[in-house]
Amino acid sequence: MKRTLFALMLLATSVRGFGDGTFSAKNLGGNPITGQDGQPLSKLVGKVEILDGETVLASGGLVKDGFFVLGVVYDPTPGPTADITVRAWDASVAFSYAAARAAGYGFCFTTVKGVRLASGTNPPLDLTSFGFSGLTLVFCPEPKSVTLACTGLGGLLLLGRRFSGS
Repeated sequence: MKRTLFALMLLATSVRGFGDGTFSAKNLGGNPITGQDGQPLSKLVGKVEILDGETVLASGGLVKDGFFVLGVVYDPTPGPTADITVRAWDASVAFSYAAARAAGYGFCFTTVKGVRLASGTNPPLDLTSFGFSGLTLVFCPEPKSVTLACTGLGGLLLLGRRFSGS
């Protein structure tokens, strides 16, 4: 009885593993993640998450400016391909991607569609093989900063008008 149960568990595990897959979560050799200035995002502050749908498969920092290597990632989605989302943010702006997005700047994301998952002895393929073309972080000033700048500019215009009229 124990042998039969063990054999069934082994079979179930191998069938489950056949339906799942892996890929290499990296962009080395491809295009970097850049800031608004067009320069690669610093490895000191750059953070990356790899997702399948809403499931975070891997996360970490950059290994060098603009580039990440998060290792071989197991993707729980059954099937030969997956749509993988890459999210990046500047950790000097916010601790998490959600916080950077809520702040309105220092974040970016893209979805790489049709990533072929490797299984068995097949070597995993990296995201650049499937068209990951890099990302550029979104940077825009906070609404309070814009309001303050507009108020100051309006005040200067009023002062200029007042002195030009006298």
